[in-house]
Amino acid sequence: AGGAAGGLSNGGGSFSEPATPMADTSYVQEGTEREDDIQKAIFVGNYEGAVDTCLKVGRLADALLVANIGGPELFKRTMQRYMRRNPRPYMAVISAMVDGDYMSLVKTRPVAQWRETLAVLATYTGPDQWAGLCDALAGRLGQTGMAHAASLCYICAGNVDQAVAYWSMGLRASGGSVE
Repeated sequence: AGGAAGGLSNGGGSFSEPATPMADTSYVQEGTEREDDIQKAIFVGNYEGAVDTCLKVGRLADALLVANIGGPELFKRTMQRYMRRNPRPYMAVISAMVDGDYMSLVKTRPVAQWRETLAVLATYTGPDQWAGLCDALAGRLGQTGMAHAASLCYICAGNVDQAVAYWSMGLRASGGSVE
């Protein structure tokens, strides 16, 4: 009568009635105090307050979305806060890209990863920064005894004198002659 064959039912009593679609609300916490605070802040244009509340309750993606609406400065500050909270190795690269501070990247990246650092510099810096950053990277490499890598970075920097000096050093270290 009211049930379906095999004991299956759509919850409505019979198969002739359409099933009521149920929204997936497993991730929505409507009506919570924090949810209300976020909504109120958004409704009145207080994007910074909404971002702060999102971050306090661990809604990092929500914070970034709201910050994007709040303008480029709020978005940048929110990204920086996010990156500080999520210190993954690649976040230093992202941070340098966001802040435009590639010198800190040159100073802090492991020297063993000099090729990747050079690739980031080649990809994301302009000609006005390129030579100085390559020169700084070469200097770090030279200080750690990586003469060949230092000479290549000095070549990229256009620093011929240092490139030749480190190339000669590398050649001597490998038993070759500079004559």
